[in-house]
Amino acid sequence: MTNDSYHAKEKYAGNVAAGYDDRRVEKPHWGREQAVVAGFIADIAARSTDATVMDVPFGTGRYVDDYLAHGLNVIGADISADMIAAAADRMGAEIFCQLDVRVADAEHLPFANGAADAVVSTRFIKWLPNLAVVENVIGEFARICPTGRMLIQVKVTADGGPQAGGVAAAIKRARWLLRDGVRTMLSAVVGREGKKTRRYHDGDMRAIFARQGLTIVDVFDDEDESRAIRYYILENEGGAGRA
Repeated sequence: MTNDSYHAKEKYAGNVAAGYDDRRVEKPHWGREQAVVAGFIADIAARSTDATVMDVPFGTGRYVDDYLAHGLNVIGADISADMIAAAADRMGAEIFCQLDVRVADAEHLPFANGAADAVVSTRFIKWLPNLAVVENVIGEFARICPTGRMLIQVKVTADGGPQAGGVAAAIKRARWLLRDGVRTMLSAVVGREGKKTRRYHDGDMRAIFARQGLTIVDVFDDEDESRAIRYYILENEGGAGRA
């Protein structure tokens, strides 16, 4: 995955990385994400007393306190060295040295097959440029976590939303389609094509998960429908993944 198509290495650098948490921590959806991950972590810890969780992208390590509180081992990766440096600064050397966090591209993660028992990935899939890259990343997750659970957050398209029928669902789909169209147009006008978040179809994501040997355990959406955020809880029971 080249930096021409994935610009996080340049985007999340310097002051942007250092102030990442401060600019977001008071926002309601930040707290909701924390709660979703906390529930997933508690479930993983209940299943194993010595599990290893892989966090990609690791960012500033916002979930580390919960991981360690539940006795989990932590590995992680982020393409931005500055984000990892911000994480180390935030949590201090005593805590950071307990983790195995590396600067890496998520399509080529530097961890052995079976290194993790669980995967957490939020605020990431939406930045990937196309479905081929999405599948490469999910394949890496499946390779590293061949028997365990994953929590994957995805920004879904209008027709990737809940499949309920009726007027309310039609209005929701129309609203999402309009917003997607406006954002695409504005991106083209300001010359930011390739540097915006992307929404992926629920059906496309399900097909990728199936090809990678992942079973969907649960699916739920953020309570703020305008964000179009969907969480998938997946289970890998020895699926294919990437060789």
